[in-house]
Amino acid sequence: MMVWPSRSLVVFIALPLFSIVAATLYFYNKKDKKFDYYPREQEVRYVEIKIPTNSISLVIGRGGENIKNIQLETNTKINFKTADANQDYRVCRIKGKKEDIELAEHIIREAISTQANVVTFEMKVPQKSCGRIIGRCGDNIRAISKASKCSISVDRMTDSASPFRLVTIRGSEDQIAVAKSMIDEKIAEDEEARNRMEMALATRSPRLKSKFKKSEGTECAKVPSYERLVPIANDSMLQVYVSAVADPTHFWLQLISPRAVELDHLVDNMTEYYKKEENRELHKLNEVTDGQIVACRVDEDDKWYRGQVCGQVEYNENREESVVDVFYVDYGDSAYQKLSDLLQLRADFLSLRFQAIECAMDGIMPKSGMLEDKWDEETVELFEDMVYTGQWKAISAQVVRYKARQRSNRREGSPVPCVKLYDPDGPPGVDIGQLLIDKGAAKPLQAEENKDDKEDQSKD
Repeated sequence: MMVWPSRSLVVFIALPLFSIVAATLYFYNKKDKKFDYYPREQEVRYVEIKIPTNSISLVIGRGGENIKNIQLETNTKINFKTADANQDYRVCRIKGKKEDIELAEHIIREAISTQANVVTFEMKVPQKSCGRIIGRCGDNIRAISKASKCSISVDRMTDSASPFRLVTIRGSEDQIAVAKSMIDEKIAEDEEARNRMEMALATRSPRLKSKFKKSEGTECAKVPSYERLVPIANDSMLQVYVSAVADPTHFWLQLISPRAVELDHLVDNMTEYYKKEENRELHKLNEVTDGQIVACRVDEDDKWYRGQVCGQVEYNENREESVVDVFYVDYGDSAYQKLSDLLQLRADFLSLRFQAIECAMDGIMPKSGMLEDKWDEETVELFEDMVYTGQWKAISAQVVRYKARQRSNRREGSPVPCVKLYDPDGPPGVDIGQLLIDKGAAKPLQAEENKDDKEDQSKD
């Protein structure tokens, strides 16, 4: 009898047993997986539908927003097959569970059927309300378009001097009704805000003319934090006051905005504070320096304003009687004031930006036809009357371009807005610069001279 070695016997017996156990486990697990997962795989299916080419953008939406929302809402995956050049449709594949596919297909077909009912509606809106309707960087108009599911555009070809601008809305009648209602709300908000400002500013007294120094003497040092004349849109009209005039190419505006109301409150607070003798003693100045920002009392209305010292001061034997040249940073005019009428400005009175915005009329020059010539006094007075200088009557301003500021100017480096001004009571669409030309008080700026001005600006 043959005897097997013990190790070989173990291997001979164990190997078949191991194979049987492994095969059993394999078939058992395979059956179990089929039971668990196969029915689920069977539930996932897809459907293909044809979408007219002119409806593709509607279904997909801006940046794919619509198709993403449909996928999230229905828990499906949707994609489009590449279309042949001669086809007037594209195949849309919807993948998911049966009920989800049906819902997604229903939403898509409903959107396409709605497109057949798309109409175009045009409405005129006040030019002055366009800024609020459009919003900063177009935020408001995009929000209205998204909420109403309409396509909305504001006409940019409308003359900026026109009191109205055309808004075009495309969508179904119900969608247009929503968009129109939201636009009307923005117009009402703008009107309400303007009414509040007008009521707050109605108490302003006309600003009495003080001695203005045009370009003579030493200019002030540079100062920060001036208000800027920046339209919301390239062709937006801004509502402004003309607060001071040197000549038609050198004057100052104030924006009609909440900051104008803040300025009136600031003047009232400064006046109330500096009228108290103990406060005047606390902020008394024995000397001032060129460019220093101070509080200054004006005799005509006995109010206190923010001012900037211009040039070097020559002190008299009686120091308090020394005369100082002061530029009013919120209004743009200048005057000689006694040192006794100047006080140190409390730090918190500097929180508001200086409101005087230096500007120039665009497209005109002195009637002599020479840019370097000074404007005659008669023309300056005519221009002051035409823009209601210091009378706080609103006029419209349109920024046309910017030009380089003179190097000797107090705000060297900051470009000067060149504007067209429109009187709401004057001829519609005719700017005040053109009216000066028509009266023979100015000449049109020649294209070549205007070009040279722009080249100078680019060099600076």
